[in-house]
Amino acid sequence: MERPSRKLQRVPMATRPIRLGRSLVEAGRLEERHLRVALDEQHGSGRRLGEILIHRGFVDDKTIARSLAAQLKLPFDEGPLITESVALGLVEGDLARARSILPLSATPRTLRLAVSDPLDQDTLEELRLSTGRHIDPVVATPSTIAEGIRAAYEGELAELVKNLPVCHTDSEDERTLRAAASAAPVVRLVDHILQHAAALGASDIHLEPFASHVLVRYRVDSVLRRS
Repeated sequence: MERPSRKLQRVPMATRPIRLGRSLVEAGRLEERHLRVALDEQHGSGRRLGEILIHRGFVDDKTIARSLAAQLKLPFDEGPLITESVALGLVEGDLARARSILPLSATPRTLRLAVSDPLDQDTLEELRLSTGRHIDPVVATPSTIAEGIRAAYEGELAELVKNLPVCHTDSEDERTLRAAASAAPVVRLVDHILQHAAALGASDIHLEPFASHVLVRYRVDSVLRRS
């Protein structure tokens, strides 16, 4: 198989996008006054404009994703995302959660990849080099990708839970409990929860312990969502 050159190359996009905020205003999706508020906040915080618009409730994540896809002439997938095992084998679950991406399908030469940020050229280039395939991006919302990741890699989470150490708080001393909390399966499970929260764009994580299980919920756009 002919592998892409290791020389750094940007994954080509169809066109250079016009300014996101202006395109949303011209499409009637965003009010001019809301754009000015978001731009002022962006200048002070350095955050991405789309993130600010969603956080303030001026537009939803689907509107942002559709606009970016249209500007870049990329396909948009509103979900649910369908994956193939061959593609999943090319990208580890931890990386998918951390970068908010999901491999959908693959050929010997290409990898079709759902992305929440199609302008993240560093991630696209990293995957081009690591997989030896050209990347075909498909735009989806962060929440759609997070749901797809959960469905595609759910066996991985089950394995993490199965390997957790068993402790009885009424009989174990503090040293034993600390050692159990530092065990590799516990660390990996915590990493999994944090990476999933990042992929969702969650502002906080709620852990609710019950007798036989723990309920994990994530606050996204001021709404608690069950894991």
